[in-house]
Amino acid sequence: MKKLGFGLMRLPLLDGADAKSIDIEKARQMVDMFLERGFTYFDTAWMYHNFMSEPAVKELLVSRHPRAPEEKQARISAEIDGAVKAAQAMVQQKNSQ
Repeated sequence: MKKLGFGLMRLPLLDGADAKSIDIEKARQMVDMFLERGFTYFDTAWMYHNFMSEPAVKELLVSRHPRAPEEKQARISAEIDGAVKAAQAMVQQKNSQ
């Protein structure tokens, strides 16, 4: 795997004042160029672009390259991570009874 990743935190916008207004066509060109050069690592998080990054990933990658070897790195927020850890602790406690 090549060591360069494509970050999806700052995709091109149609309206610079609206983080949700991702310019899908321009982003598609960027993603295609990245893949054509042999790179496959994509980084995103659910809160990027006011929670529109992952739907954009679906449109830019998943729906267009269903069998491509892309790797996607998603980040879990501390709030969600804390909830997951609390749920895991509850399951462990229940299982040990």
